[in-house]
Amino acid sequence: FTFPYMVRPIIGVLESTDEGVEEAARTLGASNMTVFRRITLPSIKQGIIAGSIMVFTRSLGETGATIVVMGGIRTVPVLIVDWVEANAFPAAIFASTIVIIFSAFLIFALRAVRKKGEK
Repeated sequence: FTFPYMVRPIIGVLESTDEGVEEAARTLGASNMTVFRRITLPSIKQGIIAGSIMVFTRSLGETGATIVVMGGIRTVPVLIVDWVEANAFPAAIFASTIVIIFSAFLIFALRAVRKKGEK
């Protein structure tokens, strides 16, 4: 269910990139893999990071659906819900804190990449 949240930012970045750079690299003898690795991938890096953050955030909000659909697979949000239901509050608080810190780190990393790209 989160696939479109990853694809849309990447498509937006791909549509705004200049295809002439890739064509010039191929004309100069670069293979398709080299063009992808050295030109396309760095140009869509911001879209990949933005999509990853959106998918991560969306997955945190889909705890109920994950429990119903996946059954035995235990993601961190499902684990937190299980700990709260079992009155294991210290473990739930610890896991929640780690998720919040990780999310904040991703946001700051995205901002740093965006500022670096604007320079």
